[in-house]
Amino acid sequence: MTTAVCPKCQWAQTIQGNPNATGEGMSCLVCGSPLPGGALVAPAMPPARAPQAKLLFIDDDKLVLGLFRDFALTHGFLPRIATDAPSGIALAKLERPDLIILDVTSPRVDGLEVCRRLRAEPDLQDLPILLITALEDPTIFAKGVQAGATLTITKILDPHRFLLTIKTLLGPTFHRPSTC
Repeated sequence: MTTAVCPKCQWAQTIQGNPNATGEGMSCLVCGSPLPGGALVAPAMPPARAPQAKLLFIDDDKLVLGLFRDFALTHGFLPRIATDAPSGIALAKLERPDLIILDVTSPRVDGLEVCRRLRAEPDLQDLPILLITALEDPTIFAKGVQAGATLTITKILDPHRFLLTIKTLLGPTFHRPSTC
C-alpha cells in the first residue's frame, strides 16, 4: 500500500498493491488521471497567487473536500486534500501544513483517532488541528480535546465564520485582508 497525489486534481489517495515505477495502470479515484508510481508525490503549488498558509483537509466526502479546496484557493490558502487517514497522515508528515482540518466521522478511522495519531508524530505535535463534525453529540467537544484537537466545531455553512476560525487558529502570522 502506498500513497499518491494526483498531479491534476491534487487529491491524496491510498493505492492498494505494489505500483510500478511508471504508475502505469493506476488512475485517480476522483478525476481518473494517471497517478505517479512509487512513493508519495507532493502536488504542485497552484500557479495563482502566493499562499497565505498550507491547509490539509482530511475527509472521506469528496464533495465536501472539493468545497474546502475551492474555499481555500479563493482565500489565498494552499489546500492539500486527503480522502482517508493513511493518506492524510502521510501528507502531513511530508508537507507539515500550517493547519489540519479533519472530519470526526469517517468510515474506517474516525477523526478522533487520526488526531491522536497526528499528535503521536513528534514533528506534528504543535500543529493546530481543527475537528469538524455534523454529530449532535454534546460530548464530542470534550472527546476532541482528549484526542489532542486544538478546536472542535460543528460543520459551518457560514463561510465568513469558517474563515475567521481558520485565521484564529493560524494566528497573526497569516492574517491578511480577505473577503468572503
